[in-house]
Amino acid sequence: MSTPAKWENFRLAKIKRMSGGGTAGEDGVLRLIFVANQEGSAVDVAIFSADFTIESTLTYQRARLTVVDSAEESIVIDPGESETVNGFITFRTLNRINPIVQTFYELLQPGDTADSDSDGFYDVPAVYNLVNTAPGGSGVSSDFAFVGYVYGTGMLVDSTNNAIPQTDSDVQSWITAFNYPFDLNANRTSSTATSIRIPTGLFQEFNITAPAGDQPTNDISGTFYPVWINRIALTGSGNEQMRLYFATYTISDTQPSLLPIEFARLDLTEVMIPGQIVEIAPIDDLLMHVGSDDELFQQHFGRGHVVLSSKWGGTSTEVSGFFASLEIIVGNEAEFTQQATRLSSFGISRVPKYIPTIGQSRALSGTSSRLDIPIPPSEDNLYVSELDQGLGNRKDLESSTDIDPHEAVSRFGYSGALAHKIIQLCIDNTKIPTGTETGAGAFYEEHVLPRLRLLLGRNPSFGDFWHDGTNLFFFNGDTWQTS
Repeated sequence: MSTPAKWENFRLAKIKRMSGGGTAGEDGVLRLIFVANQEGSAVDVAIFSADFTIESTLTYQRARLTVVDSAEESIVIDPGESETVNGFITFRTLNRINPIVQTFYELLQPGDTADSDSDGFYDVPAVYNLVNTAPGGSGVSSDFAFVGYVYGTGMLVDSTNNAIPQTDSDVQSWITAFNYPFDLNANRTSSTATSIRIPTGLFQEFNITAPAGDQPTNDISGTFYPVWINRIALTGSGNEQMRLYFATYTISDTQPSLLPIEFARLDLTEVMIPGQIVEIAPIDDLLMHVGSDDELFQQHFGRGHVVLSSKWGGTSTEVSGFFASLEIIVGNEAEFTQQATRLSSFGISRVPKYIPTIGQSRALSGTSSRLDIPIPPSEDNLYVSELDQGLGNRKDLESSTDIDPHEAVSRFGYSGALAHKIIQLCIDNTKIPTGTETGAGAFYEEHVLPRLRLLLGRNPSFGDFWHDGTNLFFFNGDTWQTS
């Protein structure tokens, strides 16, 4: 067989009686399960299986080794690595007349012989584990290790396996090898009293938008933006949803801080499937603005998506185990340090916090930002450009229910632009009524002032000026006075 070099201690771990039996157990199928350890680990991982037919008429039975999946064993090689291992096996068919062989088959009797799906194999095969080895050392013969091995009597000789560097192109193997999307040295372990660990390789794609750039080593300025998972919590009425909270720092120039801001969240459920695209959604702005106009300060930092890997959808127990690990924590919530869950550059789209430049960003904030009570840029406080001058929009004044048509006043006016606002209202002086109650003063109050308010969008204020065709008037805050 050929496997990546990280696997070692290949052993025949168990034999399963899959079918058959007879009076002396002389027919049916035996399934052999081979396990190995990852380098540096004592966990036995099922890698290969092979089926031996007791009553075969062939002298030798040759077959390709089958990669074990989670339907066969509880701890198996990751499905994403299934293409990295392969091999063949050649059985010698045993002589059933041989008394020793007969004793062997009698030992491997079936247990429960129910076959509800009629696939030819028992629903619950009888399992026979191989004997462990005893620790070796002085005075022990035929030993090969100072420590005992589980299933050690089934140890395969080294020549059965070709150990190769991991050169496969399987996506899941790449994801696992790079600890994607985390920093290569991130251990993904929580800092809570009962620690949990985020499994590797949950996502085959990961992307979140964050300000540029990442925090240099030993930096304490608060002007850089690492991104990490700050906490994970079970949410929903039945704790059926897992929410991951992503944190970074404020983008404020005046008050930089190392206080984490949870600016995005990712909601996952156990029933999601491989390949499913899931939204990463913003939950707070990085300017730390608080108020009824919060929405106007959103920058879409924290927006992104993930694509779920092959570990979802029931192909692995890691996802269900991850959800279960949160259920036993007080409050069903785990916190993480930046070092434990920092996202690497593979998972982040960095964009400038100043768009397009620092100077333009400051200019666009407007002069009102310097008021004692600043007015944020919005639909009610627009930016002014070079072309925002002149008469502006033409308005049909008599379309308003507040306006009474009068032959002395033009029906149309111009509302002016944002810069050096000029409005136009035409009045025929020859048609203005005269007299104490119907004179110019009353005409102004009843017909001119309402129109001025409509064109200005407000009451006349100090500094406004008005040319009536003959005189230039300035508004002093109370009345119009001529220059």
